Amino acid sequence: KIIAGGGDGTLRDIAEALGFPGTEAAAKTLAKISPESVAVDILLQLRETLRREGTLKSLSHMQKLNAGVLALATNPALLEASTPALLAEVAESVTEKYQARASEMLSDTLEMLAEIDPTAGRPKIQSLARLRSMHTEVSMKFLALRPGGCVGTRLPSPPLRGTRDITPILTAAALVEEGRDQNNCVATYAERVRRRTTFIYRVLRPERATLSIVRGEDGDWRIDELECRSNTEVSAITRQSVESWLDQYALSV
Repeated sequence: KIIAGGGDGTLRDIAEALGFPGTEAAAKTLAKISPESVAVDILLQLRETLRREGTLKSLSHMQKLNAGVLALATNPALLEASTPALLAEVAESVTEKYQARASEMLSDTLEMLAEIDPTAGRPKIQSLARLRSMHTEVSMKFLALRPGGCVGTRLPSPPLRGTRDITPILTAAALVEEGRDQNNCVATYAERVRRRTTFIYRVLRPERATLSIVRGEDGDWRIDELECRSNTEVSAITRQSVESWLDQYALSV
């Protein structure tokens, strides 16, 4: 709000005072960020990233910036694999305003591609639909490459108890089974679960879905991904049911 209220000089002065490049281009880039997408860690990364001319150029044509675009822009490897069309689509996504899901998916895809074929160049992703389909394709190849690396492996205990309708997935083998049942790439999340940054649950009712939860900045566990078979959207009733379950464990209430 402070930035938006000043003239060009004020924009540059504030940007420079906060450690950003004191240029008109950097100031205008900061002014495009949606207030809902502002987070300290992203801004710290962006402060360094904006010193690279290529990043400023990539963002200069954008009308607005959200958490999803910033997460892609502050990682050189992800930005290199992102086309202007992808960035524009992410900028318009309601989900990406609060959660950088596209960057997580692209990061996973690039990591798996590097293991499948270290000599392969980085892809250029044209759309969110292509990103999702490529992530699924690469996941299946990755699992075929390491079919025995996860079977039967016990995963860390989840932070929240399940219910009759929301059950935790406790082994890597069960993750593989969930991925096959739901036609998604959840099996590749085993390492995230081992690092205790993500936990996976099987949702049985009101409709069949796969749920991943992550800890938010307030310390509460929140929905990261909640999707039906083949990564299709769940109903409002299912989302409300899962949110009500999570609210029982909220520390900030």
